[in-house]
Order: sequence, then C-alpha cells, then structure tokens
Amino acid sequence: MHPVPNQRLKNYLESNDLPVAREMLQVILDDNTLANDEVGKAFDWAVSRNPNLLQPFDPSFGEPNPDRQAWSDEYYFDAKAKTSGNFCRERFEHLIAVRNHLRASQDPLFAYRPSQQTDSFSSRPAGWQSAPADKKKILMSVILGLAMLALAITILQ
Repeated sequence: MHPVPNQRLKNYLESNDLPVAREMLQVILDDNTLANDEVGKAFDWAVSRNPNLLQPFDPSFGEPNPDRQAWSDEYYFDAKAKTSGNFCRERFEHLIAVRNHLRASQDPLFAYRPSQQTDSFSSRPAGWQSAPADKKKILMSVILGLAMLALAITILQ
C-alpha cells in the first residue's frame, strides 16, 4: 500500500464522494511535478482505498486508440474528457500511457518539472497540492469536459 498522496483525496474516497475523487485524480494527471510512475501509484492507491471509484468500461465513449502515432496533446484532452464521462481503469491507464508518451516525445505541455520539495510520491507530505496546470491544458480540459457533458445530456434525452 502506498502512502497517502493527498489528505483531501483520502477524505473524498472515505466519504464516498467519488465524482470529486475522480476529478482530483484527473488533476493529478496534469501535475508535471510528478514523475511518470507517481500518477499510476496515486491511481492504484485511490482504487485500493475505494474500489467503487471505478466504473465499468463503456464502449459508447469510444475505444482508446493504441496507435502511438495518433497520440498528441489534442488526443490526450479528448481521451481525458471521455475518462470524465467513463472513469474506468482502462481509460485512466491509457491516459497515463499517453501522458508518458507525450512527455518522452518532448511535448512542452507534458515536460517534467521536478518539485523543489521532493520528486518522490512516497515522500510527499499528506496535504501536497498539485502544481498549477498549464493554462492551455486547463482550457482544453474544460472545453472537452463541457462537450462531453453536452453529448451525454443529448443522448440521455
């Protein structure tokens, strides 16, 4: 079991406030101070605390594209919006793979920026805060999230 990455996340998981816990994990994806393996550790820790965090895979949100040639920052934000609508292991782990690929490809939006404090998930204090995400990332996430919400509302009507 991994140490607590964030006390607020722990509280949301324990109180079964899963929508907020899912959003916090998506914010962790955008934290460029985290090393590649730290996001996966945070995800595994959260799922171990509350397995209900995960939803079953829903193909109506589309299949993750395994073709790394298609992985771009635009693809990442689209996949992230789909994960907001269907928070399942397959989608989140796919996002981690895309994030790590983009980082390895030198995409400036995903550049690793080690924290001054520490670069280890396991040694972060219980209340660590994610670094502010790049403004383009935030804007793209909001736009794609709203688009997915509009699509879901249209489908449900």
